[in-house]
Amino acid sequence: MRPTIPQQIGLFSRIPRHERGETYAEINALVAAHPEWVRWVQADLTRRRGVKAREGRRGMSAAKVLRVVLLEHIEDVSLRRLAAKLHADLDLREFLGLTLGDKTPSRSTLQRNTRMVQEDTWGRLFRSLLESEELRELESGEKARIDATVVPTNIHHPTDSSLLWDGVRVLSRTMKRAHELFAVEYEDLSKAAKKHHTKIFWAKRKAQREPAYAKLIEAAHAVSQQVDEVVAALRSVRSYSTDSVFTEALRDGLIAELLHFQPLLQRVIDQAERRVLRGEKVPVAEKVFSIFEPHTDLITKGTKNEFGHKVTFTMSEHFVLDAVIERGNPADVTLATRQLERQEELFGQAPRSAAFDGGYASRENLEAAKALGVERCAFSKSKGLTMEEQAGSRRTHGRLKNFRAGIEGKISWLKRDFGLGRCTWKGWGRFQSYVWSACFAANLQTLVRLRLASKRGRTKLRAAA
Repeated sequence: MRPTIPQQIGLFSRIPRHERGETYAEINALVAAHPEWVRWVQADLTRRRGVKAREGRRGMSAAKVLRVVLLEHIEDVSLRRLAAKLHADLDLREFLGLTLGDKTPSRSTLQRNTRMVQEDTWGRLFRSLLESEELRELESGEKARIDATVVPTNIHHPTDSSLLWDGVRVLSRTMKRAHELFAVEYEDLSKAAKKHHTKIFWAKRKAQREPAYAKLIEAAHAVSQQVDEVVAALRSVRSYSTDSVFTEALRDGLIAELLHFQPLLQRVIDQAERRVLRGEKVPVAEKVFSIFEPHTDLITKGTKNEFGHKVTFTMSEHFVLDAVIERGNPADVTLATRQLERQEELFGQAPRSAAFDGGYASRENLEAAKALGVERCAFSKSKGLTMEEQAGSRRTHGRLKNFRAGIEGKISWLKRDFGLGRCTWKGWGRFQSYVWSACFAANLQTLVRLRLASKRGRTKLRAAA
């Protein structure tokens, strides 16, 4: 019978837990079982000199900050969307420790607190989970597969004209604020620069682009010179009002912003003059691909160019065992031995079986792996190595190649479900934090799901061989 009016829910009735809620409850219990994780985050939140944890306005606890970053990756949402979801999602509120009457933190509060956690702390958390008893019950480290991918930074596709325009508009905007706040004189050249940038964008021939580039570079030079004058004028500003401390902080912030972007604009001007006006080929190491993310590397794979950082992963059947964020674009063949040595350091011995992408194949790498104690190796491309030399038999080699293919799906899973398709955090240090926190969240979720499946009797709790 279908009732017309549902029965009224009691005031203290327990809300039935969904499978998603069970996952979060298990993650919560696992985090609570490792209080050292919260202590490490707390140390970063209170690391500034003269700041004590029990003084000042009440802020977010370290436990909540840690859980916020986990939610950002597991739910694969921005902090803005996460702040909105916390208003109505009971599972997320319970995981974060918010009652129905608690006010949810704003996006700016979440951003301000999460960015205080340092990259070394996220690397330490990632390593601590790998060394935990809970994970070692499921992972022995005897099989490993190694491959690399590119995690893009949050930038637009770089061109010389767009980089010049970015530098001009950002510095002009900052000098405009200095003019409004401190009456510092400057000439606004942003409209002229925008006109030349637009001409370059719509030009169909080189003969049309070069004159516009010359004028855009001239405008960028003029803006860079004005920065020196504006900085000198700002340094001479003196405030005798009661809010002089605030005024000086505001002035120092403008000076710091101008001095941060000016050298980047000068590097962009130099590379544009060399590339466009002189026809030189600028080395990749000397190029700037974004004035907002100057640490960005160019990673070329075949004919495809990607902008971000190369990340070398070592994975087992279930877990991410290692993630190394490279600078530049080192060849895969130079990284194979290093990854095995890092695994030996983590587990006390090298993996018995190792599977690599074809780019890692070489006789030197095979011999180095055997010397470390790897009994069976498999490269997806032979590069002159027989199957028997690598794995002992064709059958074992085929199995290891199939095992290696699984890392492609794991990397795709990290990109689709944990935000590694694009790093949205700003700066080199924050890029490292983003990658390691994503790997930490992925391993935590995988561990919890395996433990829940074991409790339901679906799998046996044993170390992967």
